[in-house]
This record gives sequence, C-alpha cells and structure tokens, in this order.
Amino acid sequence: MPKIEMPKIELPPRVEFDMDGSARWLKRMDRRKTEFLCTIEWSWSPVSERVESYYLQQSRAHWILWVKRYDDNSGRWKKPVTIARCPRTGLRDGKDAAMILLAAVLAEEIRFYESDTGRFDINNDGLLSMGELDAVADAVWSDRSALEEGNGSSRPENAIR
Repeated sequence: MPKIEMPKIELPPRVEFDMDGSARWLKRMDRRKTEFLCTIEWSWSPVSERVESYYLQQSRAHWILWVKRYDDNSGRWKKPVTIARCPRTGLRDGKDAAMILLAAVLAEEIRFYESDTGRFDINNDGLLSMGELDAVADAVWSDRSALEEGNGSSRPENAIR
C-alpha cells in the first residue's frame, strides 16, 4: 500500500484557533453535518494523559474542528467545543480539511504549551484512516525535527505552515 501524504494545496488555508472554545463559532455540534475523525491519546507527563475525540463539521463558509476531551479525573467525556476552523475554498473535500486542521491543532498545542510529547496513539479511526492519521503525525513531527536540527527555514513540502 502506498504511503499517504498530506494534501498539497496551492495556498494553504488560513487556520484560526480557539483552543479553549471561547469564540463559540457554533453553539453546538450539528450531528447531521458532523463526521467523527478519530480518537487519539498521548501522555503529557508521567501523571498526565490526554484522550480526545475529533469531529469535523461543514458550515456555510468554513470547515470547523470540534474536540471532545475525556476527563480522567471524573471518568467522563466533556462537552465538545470548537477549536479550529479554516475556509472551505481551495479544499477538495472534508478529508483534506480534517488532515490540515488536525495537524495545525497538534502543532499549535506543541507550540503553545512548549511541550513535545512525541507522536500520539490512535484509539479509533473514523473519516481519517490509520494511514491518513500517520501522515498527519509525520507532518507535525517531521516539521518539529527540522526546526530542532536548525533547519527552520527549510520546511518539508507537506509540513504545516
């Protein structure tokens, strides 16, 4: 099976972030227009673990990424919140948008928290296959490797911008 790569787009879409969900681009997830992407898990430290499910919703003008976080203290899933969006123009389909938004969110979290815990574990796949999720991880972590090696100006062709 050929290796899956990130979608190549002439001009990368402008991704807007709202990591805590305060902008409330949409009040609630419309299950009829939303697709489950995946559930991923990783450890931030020996005592801190994250489990998150991601969903993609198509609105009139944007692709919107939702996250539903698992609270390991209470043993319950939290209410989903919007965390990123990008314009629909220039993207072929939801898979392209999902891969770009998910990679951008993961890269932004690494940057914001100044923490790189390494690649994630995939608990469930959905709209994005295991191969597509590997391509997302490759884009995020290969970009990080290039920066750490002092090659910040030369980015892999499929890296997140």
